[in-house]
Amino acid sequence: MLRRGVSQVTVTAPPGTLPLLPHHAPGDSALAPLAERTARHHHAVLLANHGPVVAGAPLEQAAALAP
Repeated sequence: MLRRGVSQVTVTAPPGTLPLLPHHAPGDSALAPLAERTARHHHAVLLANHGPVVAGAPLEQAAALAP
């Protein structure tokens, strides 16, 4: 679910699903804090118009978690 506030966007997704982050133009400074907040609760996110971003330590874990 996407919620737009005055100063931020919040993305939530049920467990076992990937949150979809809205499209941002290249270099848009609003994407970093949104991705950071979302990544606190999800190991992967989908970037609208781009695709998945998966995090893990080490790299092998990220590759195993990739959708």
